[in-house]
Amino acid sequence: MGIETAILGAALVGAGVSVYSGNQQKKEARNAANQAQANANKQAKQAEQDMNRANQRQADIAGALGAAGAANNAGIGSTMLTGPQGVAQDALTLGKNTLLGG
Repeated sequence: MGIETAILGAALVGAGVSVYSGNQQKKEARNAANQAQANANKQAKQAEQDMNRANQRQADIAGALGAAGAANNAGIGSTMLTGPQGVAQDALTLGKNTLLGG
């Protein structure tokens, strides 16, 4: 029985090593897949940033200044709400002769 026990023990040890090795390979494959996904996400984010940088929108400063200059030449006041004459003082009163109403 000594040889049979040794063979059986060797087979069990071999099976244990095989299972352990398989588990290690699964862990390494899972880690590699996670790392590949992280790299893909990082590259996609970098590509998006590069695209945004290349397609930046900038304010049309010359157009805005030109429109303001044209409005001044047309006689339009500097404010859009009141016009060039401003606000009439009687429009500001509340209709009562109090400290709050004027």
